Amino acid sequence: MWQDAKSWDETSGGLKLYRGFLGSGLKTSVQIASPEDRRPVNMPLNIQKEIDDVFERLFGIRFRQRSLFTTGSLEVAKEYAGDWGQVRTIKPLSCFSFCWSRFSADLYEEFQALRVGETVTDLVLRLEYECGCLADALASGHEIMMVGPAFRADFFEENKV
Repeated sequence: MWQDAKSWDETSGGLKLYRGFLGSGLKTSVQIASPEDRRPVNMPLNIQKEIDDVFERLFGIRFRQRSLFTTGSLEVAKEYAGDWGQVRTIKPLSCFSFCWSRFSADLYEEFQALRVGETVTDLVLRLEYECGCLADALASGHEIMMVGPAFRADFFEENKV
């Protein structure tokens, strides 16, 4: 489940991981960490906790609470950054774990479209989240939840345009 940062170049297949940041920073490169107790922006807190209960049972990590939300899609990261933000590439500096779904680009959007009679637990299980195949996760352009104590966030050169 936990991976060594030294494996990143090999397991990522050379693909980039992006994150859109609201606002602009002056530093070319900054060190960040995943949060310990992230408060959801849109997802109701009780639903986030229920989803995290499933993740914790499956993987031993409360991914919604502890993640940096990232993507392999530059376009998705640009949408998140908006007109006044910036896109940065993300790379782990120490051990990390990640979680993603081949069947869901964004878990919040899936929650909003919850099927009649489907529980939150059923939803998470139906979407078949996994903690492997990093190159596939990056190539999918889907949401990738990253957890770890240290990541480097580098200013993406396209921001200069």
